Amino acid sequence: MIPIHEQISMSITEDIRNGTLRVNEKIPSEHSLMEHFSASRGTIRRALKTLSEQGYVSTLHGKGTFVATNRETKSIASDFVGLGELLSYSSEELKTKIVRQETLDAKELSIELPDSLNASKLLLLERIRFLGDLPVAYLKNWINIERLPELDTVNFTKTSLLSAIEKITGESGLSGTRDFKAVLAPLEISEALCVSQGYPLQFLHQVTYLNDSEIIEFSDVWMDSNQIKISVDLVRKSTSSGISR
Repeated sequence: MIPIHEQISMSITEDIRNGTLRVNEKIPSEHSLMEHFSASRGTIRRALKTLSEQGYVSTLHGKGTFVATNRETKSIASDFVGLGELLSYSSEELKTKIVRQETLDAKELSIELPDSLNASKLLLLERIRFLGDLPVAYLKNWINIERLPELDTVNFTKTSLLSAIEKITGESGLSGTRDFKAVLAPLEISEALCVSQGYPLQFLHQVTYLNDSEIIEFSDVWMDSNQIKISVDLVRKSTSSGISR
């Protein structure tokens, strides 16, 4: 049986998807929802928490809860989606600025390369992602251009890198690893994101693999954590009954 709070969140989700509740519209108050669904305040709050975690709603202190999008969002911490795909769920317009797109000799790079990378030439792609006019992320991607020379002609202001890789290779099962940590904004990144040097940012390092485990891309991404939320859905597995008390 589906828990009551999940039934409520599913019902509100359906209202959002079919347009009964529109983007930027304030949803009914907790009290109204309690009466409508004949549910307790705690149950309503659990349902709203689910909707918030899925990205459907956002709460403004003192003003209420509003519809943020009519599509469920993904998380770059638990789903292998690109940052552009994640940001496309925002109600703000997603824009991309290409800072640099250049093929370089891998041996001349001053960065640490993945151990199993098999490429002598790499395409360096540097971009800034905007929501509206606000810069929210700076991306540096190094791609095995020898494996995918067609990428050099892709318009990355309109196309995400992962989507382009999938289209060219015909592979839909890309996989990867992502490491996260908090960092202080270096000068170059702070200027690009219009924040002060030393401003706290969320940093992501990624390695992307094709289906045959070949490394096709690796990247560094700096994100303004005040603008980009990273969430993870977790399920606790049952533990051994032999745990001491």
